Amino acid sequence: MPLERRPLRQATHDPEWPTETTVTITFTEREGLTVVRLEQNVSERLARRTGAHLSWLQMLTRLRHVLATESGS
Repeated sequence: MPLERRPLRQATHDPEWPTETTVTITFTEREGLTVVRLEQNVSERLARRTGAHLSWLQMLTRLRHVLATESGS
């Protein structure tokens, strides 16, 4: 059975953040492609202000590049 949804806990030492957050990664298929959705239980405002939002976007961009390189696309 393929992995569709995976929650994980993330500890942080940033005083602006909760000591622990939950990140849920959901994989779905759309038109033959895999869609990855990340949700974290902090406000988007906090994530943008502290740089976490941009970090997730950069990580997903790198992941897309690695997967494209490995598949020869």
